[in-house]
Amino acid sequence: MHTSRREFLRHTATTAAATLVAACTRRTTQTPPTPVALGPPPAPTEGVATGGPRYAEAPALAEQVALGVLTPVEERLPLHPMVLGTAADAGAYGGVLRRPLVQTVFDLGDPAYRGRSLRLRGEEPRQIVDSLDAHRLFAYDRTLVPRPWLCESWEFDGEGVWTLRLRQGLRWSDGEPFTFEDVRFSLEHSANTDDEDLRTLLRETYEVVDDFELRVHSGTLDALDRLHTLPDSLALIAPAHYLRHLLPEFTDAAALQERVAAELEMPGSPNLTPSAAWEHWWYQQTDWRTNPDLPSLNPWILAGSASADAVPFRRNPYCWQADAAGQQLPYLDEVAFSWTPPDEVRRAAARGRFDDGDQGLVLADRPWLIDNLDSTTHALLACPSPAHLALQLNLSVADAAKRALANDRRVRQALSLLIPRDSLNLFFYAGLLTPRQIAPVVGEAYLSPALAEGFLAHDPEEANRMLDEAGYTARDAEGYRLLPDGERLSWTLLVRSATRSLGPEVEMLAEALADGGIECRPHAVTRQEFVSRWSQNDWEALYATVDVPVTPAFSQFNLFWCGRGPGAWAGVFGDRPVAPYIRPPEDHFLWALWALADPYLKAATEEERLAAWHAALEIWREELPAIGVLGSVPRLVVARRDLRGPDEATVYAAEFGGMGADRLALFHYGV
Repeated sequence: MHTSRREFLRHTATTAAATLVAACTRRTTQTPPTPVALGPPPAPTEGVATGGPRYAEAPALAEQVALGVLTPVEERLPLHPMVLGTAADAGAYGGVLRRPLVQTVFDLGDPAYRGRSLRLRGEEPRQIVDSLDAHRLFAYDRTLVPRPWLCESWEFDGEGVWTLRLRQGLRWSDGEPFTFEDVRFSLEHSANTDDEDLRTLLRETYEVVDDFELRVHSGTLDALDRLHTLPDSLALIAPAHYLRHLLPEFTDAAALQERVAAELEMPGSPNLTPSAAWEHWWYQQTDWRTNPDLPSLNPWILAGSASADAVPFRRNPYCWQADAAGQQLPYLDEVAFSWTPPDEVRRAAARGRFDDGDQGLVLADRPWLIDNLDSTTHALLACPSPAHLALQLNLSVADAAKRALANDRRVRQALSLLIPRDSLNLFFYAGLLTPRQIAPVVGEAYLSPALAEGFLAHDPEEANRMLDEAGYTARDAEGYRLLPDGERLSWTLLVRSATRSLGPEVEMLAEALADGGIECRPHAVTRQEFVSRWSQNDWEALYATVDVPVTPAFSQFNLFWCGRGPGAWAGVFGDRPVAPYIRPPEDHFLWALWALADPYLKAATEEERLAAWHAALEIWREELPAIGVLGSVPRLVVARRDLRGPDEATVYAAEFGGMGADRLALFHYGV
């Protein structure tokens, strides 16, 4: 008789169910991700060769086929493989792509903590490794139009039911079939969904009809768009045949209990409370970034320890993608990441240790790299990104006088007019950035030129007039403005920096604000230090990079909706009295923004959603909650000159696969 999960958790020290139920309950009460409108169903991708062998494969795999170790490539590929690129993109097999990983959070000098950096959402090491991730039912192109991925087609019945069809013949990296039955198993048994209310909601919304058909029952676009985010957050695309060995209802509960206890004592396992330990262990086992035994759908699969200095991902013989010439992808034999200390990345890149170095380099490194990089073997690319440099005032700052100041739109608009954007760009960024406010950067329907181009002129005279109009006319002997309580208008400007250093551009920014009678005292903090101060509402102003999400998921709307989360312009203002949030005044513009969330999420058409979207951006244009300084911050990449695939003109965004842009499987070496 098998032990139920709840009995297992009750009789072990790891009562993860309590933690997971709470977490899942939070997911159902929080605002869900934004919907996405899938267009007309695309035609299935047809085979690319006729007569003779339909597909080619890497020589190493062909050898294994000849030895009888692997089945022929035609049997390993799906009926309709995902075809990437055109005939012009065709390349040759072989080679290793060396890339850096920089440990940015758990800087404890212990390699065992590296795996946690890869599992922590939002952290750059994870984003870099996620360029390998292919566990998606559909993907966005640069126009924000969804395109086939694991699903090869879809259709809408016009009455609230979407039908998605999976490619037939997909296989996990161990050769086992992948079908929607794997999704059904995750919905019904995965520890990620171990809450009955959540499972009921998921079952009512997502109906697995058979191995290759999934129906989404919803009158809005929201439930469909969840399929772009839930596969990762709830591990819905996971191998059922592997998960069975991790759940007490399908295996020996006593042996599983011993395994969990033993592995949680390994180096790098945190000292968790009993209620969190099971959840921690479960995520360790079900994350392809850190578990080499977990079957995967990625072009390359983990072939070592994520805690080792070198983290290799090697070719998946069951990769379901092919090029236009019928060659099974990927071309590269291996993608090898190497953990590199932050202060060594620049030197390592200059010495040619990386073939595609896209982490750990900042724009300030560009002059040094130009002088020290071997330009005969490597190129320095400056790829446009959706990142913006921004000045953010804490709208919920604890000091009452400064809160009134920060929440006066005339003050925020005046600050924007004080900033010498052209001088900052020319003197410190070689003119590579673009003066603009924080605004969407891709997807024509989502752009707002009026927001992006507003209040950009350098006009100290008009700025001072606006500050006088706002009532801050009194000044002290040094020319600084006074608050109503007689105190100098002065704030500490936190500058987020991994090295806790201040660049000369910050000094220019402070001097520019002084032209308006505002004293600015810059102070460098790390990201983690700022998170701590944000949670305690212990900050006044911040100068940092703001990454504008590019896909039409709720994360993009959320930035303009209320800016929640550490580092957000709204501070701890929130629409619900849940710590650490506090309610803003009833007449605050935030309430108008929050009122748009419901129509955005419940939109049944793209037109309805865009109406809510642009209404939010119009409020931003008027209120300027956060002040954009410069946008299109280049992402520096050091790449081998014989590496084919990197494109300096392509927007570098995590949602698009970073430098790979969902085309990393096409990267290859050439002449």
